[in-house]
Amino acid sequence: MKKIYEEKITNGELEKRIKNVRHGVLTNQEVICKVMEYITELSFADFMFFKREAYQNVIDRMGGPRKMGTYPDLTVGEVCEFVSEQFHRDPFSKRTGRIIDDMRVPYDIVDLRLEGKPVRVYKNDTTTWDCLEEKEAYSELEAEKPLPLEKRMNRIYNLKRFKKKKFEYNAWNGILPCEYGDYWQQFVAGASLWDINEALETITGKKITCIRKLCDDFTNPDEVNMDFSISEFCDYFIRDMNYQDKLWLFIEPFAEIYRTTKADKCCGS
Repeated sequence: MKKIYEEKITNGELEKRIKNVRHGVLTNQEVICKVMEYITELSFADFMFFKREAYQNVIDRMGGPRKMGTYPDLTVGEVCEFVSEQFHRDPFSKRTGRIIDDMRVPYDIVDLRLEGKPVRVYKNDTTTWDCLEEKEAYSELEAEKPLPLEKRMNRIYNLKRFKKKKFEYNAWNGILPCEYGDYWQQFVAGASLWDINEALETITGKKITCIRKLCDDFTNPDEVNMDFSISEFCDYFIRDMNYQDKLWLFIEPFAEIYRTTKADKCCGS
């Protein structure tokens, strides 16, 4: 798991940094890059934690294997790459369009939090983790010899019921059911599209045009749209955005990072 570092205070900009932290603004490129890389590698079930139905819809429409009510545990990057490829293959596919709409859920959750509305998982609620296959419980009687305490604890940590309990706790205190949930809120509502674009090009090592194309489509001489955060951009333009626009904003950045990561792994093997 990648560690996301706090923004460094440099060049005597202490007051500006303090203000940014208080308002949940991310301006440091290193931090934004680490957030984007982390989200790309995050379990898609965690990403869609608050809306099990949306998670199920995406996996079903992807045509993924489903057996006895369980689903594959894909990463955000894997799903985004799939959706991106499907869209470019058939931009008018209703199935792909519905997936794109379902994948807005984590962004909508940020808006609920910012509006002061409660975002919680209650005891009787079902989450995406209810769909994932339960790993086998460990019994020492099955082992040829007793396992060390550390290995026995790891078996417990991998049980779904243990994970769900831990993730629910994190979800009450952040946006995603992981220890970096608050960084997601800062990314969606604080980082500017300009900074996100710069971070994306830094991570991939190539010129990525999806964010720039999106802003060009909605250019207004009286507004500098690259200064908007994702949340602000949606507040202004979501009703006018088509599926291609939503793809460029919500999906294509993580798809590009995943493609780069996959290519690097292939070259390294």
